[in-house]
Amino acid sequence: MDFSYTKEQEVLKNVVREFSDREIAPRAAEFDRTAEFDYSIIEKLSRQKLLGVIMPKEYGGMGGSHIDQAIICEEIARDSLVAAVATNMAWYLAYEVCRVGTEENKKRWISYLFDGKKMGAHAGSEADAGTDAASVRTWARLEGDEWVINGTKWFVSNLGKADFYFLTLRTADDRYGGISTILVEKDTPGMTIGRRVELISNRAISNGELIFENCRVPRENLIGKLNRGFMDMMVLYDVIRLYLAIGAVGIARAALEASIKFAKERHQFGKPIGDFQIIRAMLVDMATEIDAARLLTYRALHMEERGLKHTKETSMAKLYASEMADRVTYKAIQIHGGYGLTTDFPVERYWRDARLCTIGEGTSEIQRLIISAEILKSEKIVLDSALD
Repeated sequence: MDFSYTKEQEVLKNVVREFSDREIAPRAAEFDRTAEFDYSIIEKLSRQKLLGVIMPKEYGGMGGSHIDQAIICEEIARDSLVAAVATNMAWYLAYEVCRVGTEENKKRWISYLFDGKKMGAHAGSEADAGTDAASVRTWARLEGDEWVINGTKWFVSNLGKADFYFLTLRTADDRYGGISTILVEKDTPGMTIGRRVELISNRAISNGELIFENCRVPRENLIGKLNRGFMDMMVLYDVIRLYLAIGAVGIARAALEASIKFAKERHQFGKPIGDFQIIRAMLVDMATEIDAARLLTYRALHMEERGLKHTKETSMAKLYASEMADRVTYKAIQIHGGYGLTTDFPVERYWRDARLCTIGEGTSEIQRLIISAEILKSEKIVLDSALD
């Protein structure tokens, strides 16, 4: 596998870099401080054909590769992980409909989901359904030509900002074979925005509680096949975990670049601290781990491109990249010393945002369970271990 960039990808990288430096970097600290993201950035990305390049041309994308999409994600995450997460949420649900949706779903929803003007959200988690994704208790019952939804979703990103929510719901009693995905548009009667939770990481993406009380949506809002939602969700995770992994690479790269700059400018004992071996060793480890994480992620994206199963490779990439970002941002604070504990330098924000990557879209612990199941060739271990 050759992961060197083509000339077109080098151009793409430079275009995204210029856009992000102009539109995102100057406001990244503001997003974190105010806990509010400027979603007009998504529209601007769309106008420049930088939103969801992986999407097929017939649906408004560029028909690009997953490496193209990863380049965009990394460059944006280098300036703001929040912006990268928001950008991914603006296209990946439409991509999921392309993958698992029925032809009717594709005709009805994709142009609506992917236009650069609307934002989406995936509502899967509940109070007792996080890692144990099959324990959802929010029900959707069919009454005539309408689904009637009751229950509460938790840790919903883009809460109150989204134009539509992809709900993972129980539609039958079977644990794994009784889950479906239903789309609910904003302002639908019976759906209420609940409490917003204050996070220390990824603060500018609103997150919290979504409440349903006899919320009625048309029967046609079922996405994919009835009672196939759990397996569809697993397929979705294999994609979005990779883009969180490459986001972790981006934020770690920012921490490394900030540390290199500081090591050159900060003087102690009459010389730059970058001249000390211990600082150099830290920088070397940081740079090496970043490259290793990127290559692991690219391998899994390449497999997705070829239509190969990549659950193990995805979990390896997500596990390593997320924990790498945690280590690299920690070292960045150490290199900055006392300055690293202040908000005058961005490394403290990089460190906080990196923590999202080890928890979001499946914790490091569940990634280890998945990998162990794959290498032991026992799919059953994934489900049984997650329930222990």
